[in-house]
Amino acid sequence: MSKTLLVFFSNTGFTRTVAEEISRSCNCDVEEIRPIRSRQGVLGYLRAGFEAFTKKQAEIVPPSRSPDAYDLTILGGPVWAGHVSSPMRTYVRKLHHQFGQVAWFCTYGGSGAEQMLAELSELAGRQPVAILALKDSEVGAGTFAEKVKHFASELNSLTKKRDASKTPSARVA
Repeated sequence: MSKTLLVFFSNTGFTRTVAEEISRSCNCDVEEIRPIRSRQGVLGYLRAGFEAFTKKQAEIVPPSRSPDAYDLTILGGPVWAGHVSSPMRTYVRKLHHQFGQVAWFCTYGGSGAEQMLAELSELAGRQPVAILALKDSEVGAGTFAEKVKHFASELNSLTKKRDASKTPSARVA
């Protein structure tokens, strides 16, 4: 049976809410990226924007799960100044060589989702099998469930196809 790992970073809770819904829909293991230094408050917000814009990395707590033990890794995070967040950037740069198939999701306030998702593909060195971009307003209003359901359906369909291809066919003598 295929295994899926969902890895996310959330600063305000929007991405965490989406990650929890995806996790329920895909029955996957979850790893939250935790930065060593806070991105909360005014100074944290300014630091986050600067790090994203200048494509800097952030120190993160070492992950407890290894992506190479999974067939599919789903990565999700917020769009920061049109870029990948610094904690997610660190995770991907350190572990991209361990990814099998990948899928991306992001949350964003105004714009920059397409740019951030393209940057994530560049960092990971591969294209996703599925993507999902949700506005913070959709998440806050609770109107995102149908989009998550569609995303999860795409991923579950891929998992079933992969499992079927691993099953030996019956031979008739």
